[in-house]
Amino acid sequence: MIADHCPGMKAALSTTSALALALTLAACATPPTGSPPAETSSTPSAQAQIGPGDVTGQTLGTRLYGQLASGGDNIVISPVSLMGAFGVVAEGARGETRGAILSSLGLPDRAGLGGELGGLLRGLQSDADGATLSVANAVWVQRDFPLNPVFVQAARANYGAEARPVDFQGAPQASADTINSWVSQATRTRIPDLISRSAINADTRLVVTNAVYFLGDWEQPFNAAATRPEPFYLVGGRSISTPLMYRQGGYRLLETADLQVLDLPYKGDRLSMTVLLPRERNGLSMLERRLDADLAGWLSALDGQDVRSVRVFLPKLQAELSYQLNPQLAALGMGLAFSNQADLRGIADAPLTISQVVHKTFLRIDEKGTEAAAATGVLIEMTGAPASPPPTFRADHPFVFLIRDRETGAVLFMGRITRPEAPPS
Repeated sequence: MIADHCPGMKAALSTTSALALALTLAACATPPTGSPPAETSSTPSAQAQIGPGDVTGQTLGTRLYGQLASGGDNIVISPVSLMGAFGVVAEGARGETRGAILSSLGLPDRAGLGGELGGLLRGLQSDADGATLSVANAVWVQRDFPLNPVFVQAARANYGAEARPVDFQGAPQASADTINSWVSQATRTRIPDLISRSAINADTRLVVTNAVYFLGDWEQPFNAAATRPEPFYLVGGRSISTPLMYRQGGYRLLETADLQVLDLPYKGDRLSMTVLLPRERNGLSMLERRLDADLAGWLSALDGQDVRSVRVFLPKLQAELSYQLNPQLAALGMGLAFSNQADLRGIADAPLTISQVVHKTFLRIDEKGTEAAAATGVLIEMTGAPASPPPTFRADHPFVFLIRDRETGAVLFMGRITRPEAPPS
């Protein structure tokens, strides 16, 4: 079962990422036509059968990123969180509605998918030295609203999502407070207010929440004494001053004519931050146009590179973002699930529709690590003068990033930084 609690906060961090997602399901006036299809149970398989590209989140990440990229703002999203929350809903979706949800997420519609996807999410969780990753799901249901027992069992068995009664109708503020308290705990207080009182109304029947929290120490910490204020060049040519971290060490680096791709591993070398940096300061739009077609190839080529000495400059930053994703997900093909024709009768014998998808994210990048004070022994430095200067990776202009599990290919977080804001001191 996916953990429904959170291990303790570590003393220091190099990268912190938190994500919370809520799907609000409401009663709708017009039930879907036709007779309900037979109920089926989706239980965990003995061994996950998901192949590469099925549930890594790369497809969803690049598609949703493309829907959000038209503005010039920073982007931080979590494909894994979206798949986890909608995976719960898919347990009770039927017919074309289920197909629309899964295809929008880039997932195959096949028997046993819930067990496979849940197994992948459970396998991602870790509280090893230097890296904490937790994923939690919950189903908040209007008390006395009868859920389908098959749905309740599948949500619990596959995703660790317990059905928790609240009183949306009689105590909407208290219900929102209860949900927000759970989310705040699951994200170590990084996202304290996911659900607003105004998001709950007399028709609200369920809220499905997913929270992802990641705390990672760099395998090779940056030295805070080397951080300097430097220009960061924005889209359009203007620049702002931002703290730019620096270190020289051993990294995998892929270089093409118009792009550099750098992998920054966290302790344990399973999870990493991958930064895609256009060579040209105004090259972000070119990079974004190619993401959908070329990302998988770039990552494969990067993983095949040898570790070599690289001079790395990376901004120290903090970003907090909030999205309502109904329009973007509808554009990806999920519109039926948001309509009065949605067929969610596997959840309950009542006409339901998804009324709102709220997605909040937090990202912090700095030099620190839990063991930074004693980390000099793991630094990879040049022991003599190199035959030629090492390549430089200078992220002083907009870039795309992923936080990924190199073992499974799962994309935990994805986004871009167009205007870094320094974290509070």
